[in-house]
Amino acid sequence: EFPNQLYAAQSLSGVRGVECQWEVLEEHVTSRTRVVLLSTVDYVTGRRPHLLPVIRRLRERGILVYIDGTQSLGALRFDCASIQPDFLAVDAYKWMISPNGAGLLYVAPEVRQWLRPNVIGWRSDREWRNVDSLHHGAPRFSESAEKYEGGMPAFSPLYAMQASLELMHELGADVIEARVLELAACAREALQSLGADLDALSGDYLPSQIVAVRFPGADASLLARQLAEQNIIVSARRGYFRVSPHFYNNEDDVSMLRERLRTLL
Repeated sequence: EFPNQLYAAQSLSGVRGVECQWEVLEEHVTSRTRVVLLSTVDYVTGRRPHLLPVIRRLRERGILVYIDGTQSLGALRFDCASIQPDFLAVDAYKWMISPNGAGLLYVAPEVRQWLRPNVIGWRSDREWRNVDSLHHGAPRFSESAEKYEGGMPAFSPLYAMQASLELMHELGADVIEARVLELAACAREALQSLGADLDALSGDYLPSQIVAVRFPGADASLLARQLAEQNIIVSARRGYFRVSPHFYNNEDDVSMLRERLRTLL
């Protein structure tokens, strides 16, 4: 899991939580389990698990489900109505192409009924817009997710995020998803032609827009730095060489990556 997610869980529990492989997740769920944290796509390997059947079984047992959608929302579709997470958090600076500081939090209506905000401010009261007669006393929380906005939003990043989302809606979520998966397949083929080990792509996972491979005998971090010097931006995570094309990329970008990488291996 991405550190933000893991650190938050540890701080809430006061002790180290249970960390396990996706394949044996449900074996670690017990009667003491209160919430399970999942990611739509793994940030290291690009693995995209089948969330829906697992979430359904967790909900049947009364276990809350928190989903981090940062690694896919903006590239891959996410149907909140069918998946029905209790919580969904997204940092929009990645696939939503937004500035740092922009993001979103979804809290299911039935959870909002009992979950109190842990940050309280004047906007916590449901009548905060009535500035002529601001409420004095305990806040009367809204029934919407607005109850969790204790302070003033960072308007500039949010305006920029709005512009980005409007562009994405104009293009169409289906079109964007199809395109990024097409480019990911192209990148996967290109990297494999250079001798990449595709072990991260094995297993029962859905197609993802993040392609993570290993080059035997090569340092992924060094390769990423050398490519950055040539204005080709990729990532290295835990020994994996990671390529993450978005809808603004094209096949020429993948071809250039392959040829520049060929000279470094």
